[in-house]
Amino acid sequence: MTSLNLLRPVRAALVVAVLLQALAAVLVLVPLLVLIRFTESSLSEDPLPGTVLVVAAVAGTLGAALLSSAATWITHRADADLTWQLQTRLAETVRRVPLPLVTGSGAARIKKAVQDDTGALHYLVGHTLLDVTGLIITPLAGLVALAVIEWKLALAALIPLALGLTWYLRALNASGGGFAEMGRTQQVLGTAVVDYVHGLPTAKVYGGVGGAHTRYLSAVHGFHDFFYGWVRKTSTNTTASGLVVASGLTAAAFALLGWGGLELGWVDSGGLVAGVLLGPTIGAPVAVVGPRLQAVRSGLAAVASINAFLGQEHLAWGDRPATGSVRLEHVTHHYDNSSTALDDVSLELPGRGLVALVGASGSGKSTIASLLARFTDPSEGRVTLGGIPLREVPEDHLYEQVGFVFQDTSLRRASLLENLTGGRDIPFEDVVAAAREALIHEEISAAPRGYETVVGQDTDFSGGQRQRICLARAFLRRPGLLVLDESLSAVDAHSRRRLIQTLQVQARERTVLLITHQLPLVREADLILVLENGRLAGQGTHEHLVSTSSAYRALLQDQTTITESRI
Repeated sequence: MTSLNLLRPVRAALVVAVLLQALAAVLVLVPLLVLIRFTESSLSEDPLPGTVLVVAAVAGTLGAALLSSAATWITHRADADLTWQLQTRLAETVRRVPLPLVTGSGAARIKKAVQDDTGALHYLVGHTLLDVTGLIITPLAGLVALAVIEWKLALAALIPLALGLTWYLRALNASGGGFAEMGRTQQVLGTAVVDYVHGLPTAKVYGGVGGAHTRYLSAVHGFHDFFYGWVRKTSTNTTASGLVVASGLTAAAFALLGWGGLELGWVDSGGLVAGVLLGPTIGAPVAVVGPRLQAVRSGLAAVASINAFLGQEHLAWGDRPATGSVRLEHVTHHYDNSSTALDDVSLELPGRGLVALVGASGSGKSTIASLLARFTDPSEGRVTLGGIPLREVPEDHLYEQVGFVFQDTSLRRASLLENLTGGRDIPFEDVVAAAREALIHEEISAAPRGYETVVGQDTDFSGGQRQRICLARAFLRRPGLLVLDESLSAVDAHSRRRLIQTLQVQARERTVLLITHQLPLVREADLILVLENGRLAGQGTHEHLVSTSSAYRALLQDQTTITESRI
């Protein structure tokens, strides 16, 4: 997708706005031309022009203001429409890309695309485009007008323009990769500041923040040294390019030049006034071309970034509804195209019953949960529901059939009732029943406004309470498969035992997959699956695995050792 295609929805509006701004940039010179005519008549003691020129000056002033305002309104309206469309497309892309691209470093990329890049486009579309139009059209129109009135001064007006551009290009060349280096040093400095601030609690307790403080000072000095050296290389040329086209200096220069020409007879009084009024407008854009050029570069870079984000890999969904058991068939999965999370795993979850998935940290348990939720697709093999690959199942249908509760709970800033129902029309008695099953009804009833309590506004909840709220939300869906990924980790021991009993009751009607590292919770499971280094190392009941699976016995031994060390 090209930059032009990205701006296609608002291209017609931008063309109209540029044309209006170009006309306004010409009309803004009309009052100056009228003033030149009046001054010329006064100096030559000719009769002053009539009211027609006065009306023309007023009309030019008002017309320029109205046209410029209309152009600005059009570009801002176009920017608002474009921002809405792009952010909608970006949000849809975020929803459909594999979850690993969203989390971690991908989150910073999302923030940059959705917020920073669309912000840079705002300046490009809403401001810079019109600014550049005015900076080009007004000097060209002024040069043409001056050439018609006094061509010798028009040629002279090109001298400060040429000098300003020459010095500006020298400054730009001297900066080299300065802009990129500035961005890099700012990023290093920002990271060092964050690390240093995070280390302040340690500094208060232990009297120092070690390497964070050193990195902060190094980053500050590094940025200072870079910026000082960069400014030294460019300041002379930058200052000279600004001074040579400064309006006051160029007006004074044209006054002297015009006065000399008037004395020598090669410039008349009208040419003198035209040079003083129009001459400064010809070279003036050089003084502000730097910020505008940087805005254009930033806008085009934002377009490229948004294009790259929209064009990345995404998950496609099918249209084949499916029910039945879930299978992993020779599933292998890699992260970052290197580390292997799962290695040729094949398993089938029964149609009902309490199934436990256990293993050491990093054995691949959460990866299986991500594949079941289709947050990503396996690198090799496939995951099926009722024999149909998940990629061929409609998205909404999958989440009706499979429910999930994860360790990292997420509640919206909305009422508890809305968090539980997701906005669906569910009888209130069913909501209460699910909350009772999840052992959270009493805490909700004790909240300031009961089920209408707004999370994060009226009150907040502990990690264990949030996990039970999310568990109640999953119970309300009544899915065929309920996946719990370490979702009881923050629940107190007494509530955890009661919830296991609830899950055993739930397992009579559906499959409950309990992913946990707490082995005492799984002894009564109908089926235990053991992962070791990304491979299936055993499956069966607790008694069966104790006698047949060395990996399971090692997990039991490790847990026993940890328990004894706490006593």
